[in-house]
Amino acid sequence: MAIKHTFTSEVEDGADETLVRPVDWNADHEGTATPDAHAASHTDGSDDIQSATDSQKGLATAAQITKLDGIIAGANKFTPISVATYLWRGVTGACDSSFEALIAGNPTATSVVYDNDVRELSLPEITYQPQWGKVILHNITRGNSRKITGTTLDTNTITTESSEDDWADTDVITIGSQTCSLIATYTYSRFFDIDISPNVPATATAVLADIFNDEESGASTGLQNCFGCHPFETYGVSKFPRQYAAAAYQSASCAIVIPVVSQKICIAVGAIRSVNASGMYAYISLRGYWE
Repeated sequence: MAIKHTFTSEVEDGADETLVRPVDWNADHEGTATPDAHAASHTDGSDDIQSATDSQKGLATAAQITKLDGIIAGANKFTPISVATYLWRGVTGACDSSFEALIAGNPTATSVVYDNDVRELSLPEITYQPQWGKVILHNITRGNSRKITGTTLDTNTITTESSEDDWADTDVITIGSQTCSLIATYTYSRFFDIDISPNVPATATAVLADIFNDEESGASTGLQNCFGCHPFETYGVSKFPRQYAAAAYQSASCAIVIPVVSQKICIAVGAIRSVNASGMYAYISLRGYWE
């Protein structure tokens, strides 16, 4: 930073260059002056520089910098998911989520036949609607579960990952979540659980999802067809982002963030405020996850 006198002399220079002339007085001084950093000296409590807040200027504190570092680190831990198929995609005309039935005959390690068609349209129809998430099929009688890999609705058959469990004829089965319970007049939860471990690691804390639903046949009076997601934990209405399609051929879509617990999330399809809504088409895909 150059330094010069504040006063400027307007007297004409004389001929004698051995004397200080106005031109010399008015000239910049040689060299520069760099101010010393002094913020570190204002820390003894007597004249500290004020800390910055949302309402006053000042210096950032160590705690604020640590928090910013954490935000940056967290943002850098988002991993996109590039999968051609959906996480879950329901059949056209999907009904309320709480499929339940009895096992008909002795199941094999990878196949279960059920006894009725009640709300079977909430089952994943993987043959014609490819999806990589695994819906959990709970055996209420035995207290355990399997992951669904396919369904054949014409024959009431569910295929599963191989299991050495003790499932048997007449056992009660359902996809109704045993963790996120919202009964709403049914025997089991309106939510079902989806295992997302094929593409989401155990270290993931949340996923970014796109959800879409479309009312194919029009909702009945008083019913609002609904589609939404919930963490794999005890139900709470504040933890349930959802969207409604209440009129014929009305559709809705949005992006939501879902906390991940045990590499699972929960989904609900149907008329959450009433029962027996149908005619819905819905899917969910994942953009990526945070660790």
